[in-house]
Amino acid sequence: MKSARPMNAKAVAWVAAMCLSVWLPGVVRSADTPRSRPGAPRAAEQFQQGRGTVEAVDLAAGTVTLRHDALEFLRLPGAITQFEVLHRSQLVGLKPGDRVEFDLQETGRGYRLTRIQPRR
Repeated sequence: MKSARPMNAKAVAWVAAMCLSVWLPGVVRSADTPRSRPGAPRAAEQFQQGRGTVEAVDLAAGTVTLRHDALEFLRLPGAITQFEVLHRSQLVGLKPGDRVEFDLQETGRGYRLTRIQPRR
């Protein structure tokens, strides 16, 4: 069996260039978003609203799974998604089947529910 040869400088440069070609377009696109322009609210300060139905509640993990309507601001069609909540106390009393409205806040890792309450 042959031993593996270390990569030469050309191969390392080629791999680095390929990685950048995949990563860089996303960075350029994200730099052109409204929230990155001067004077626009930072992502962490933006709240979005949604509606849905509770599928599951995990009080220990601080998460709720919702079957939600389309979330246009995320370009996400109606789906079932698990969200972290800001305070676990927000989950007390929620049960599968409850219709709710909620506020989402971008965290950098995804979205977190900052408010969830039964729909009126």
